Formats: sequence, C-alpha cells, structure tokens
Amino acid sequence: SDRGEKAISSLVDLGFVVMKQGGDGSLTLVTHSERIIASQVCASATLEQDDFTTKYVVLPLCFGHMRSSEPRKFALSCHSTMPITIEPVQTPPKMLATAAIQLAIAEGESQALLSHPVFGEMLKLW
Repeated sequence: SDRGEKAISSLVDLGFVVMKQGGDGSLTLVTHSERIIASQVCASATLEQDDFTTKYVVLPLCFGHMRSSEPRKFALSCHSTMPITIEPVQTPPKMLATAAIQLAIAEGESQALLSHPVFGEMLKLW
C-alpha cells in the first residue's frame, strides 16, 4: 500500500510561521517554513521558556486559499523534550497580517522609493 507523501494525490500552497506572543498580545516572529506547493512543510526552532505562561502561535500561511473565509484545515506535529500544551485558537485577520508583515521585513528584499539627503529613506517597499 502507498503510505506517506506518495499517498497524497493533491499538492497545496503551504507555509507557516511561529510567533511568540507577549503578555500584552504583541507578536514576534520566531521562525518560519519555506512557502512551497507541496503536501507538507517543516521548520525547526528552539523555543524559549522565559516565563511560566510563555505562548507561541503557529499560523498557517496558505495564500492560495485566501478567497475562502473557512478555517484552514491542517495537521501540526510538535516534538519537544519538555511537556507542552497544544490547543487550537482563533486567529483574527490582524494576527495573520502581523505575521505576514514581520516575515516580509525579516526575509524580504526592500527598495527605497523616496529618500531625503538629511532624513534618509522615507518610503520603503518590501
């Protein structure tokens, strides 16, 4: 019987980010997977436990599916040497926007469109 990746008949637009959620609700990019057309993606990171209530959010970035408002269906596998709790949470559009912006700033290429001799770059696109 076919098992694993060969058993999947369709490929989809996949990618995800791991964000650390601060006590004030702020999000900071920790790591991300490569965005590819495939049946699976992976990323690895060492997550800090700097507080008892440290939280991380894994956000799927399936831009090929943005036309639908239905929740994204995916399976997540986490491996840890320490006990962890994993639970589904609501992800408002603002959270996805924050993740996409931070990923673009961290990994994207920028181009200055407007600059001033004294003030420097004033308009930059990623």
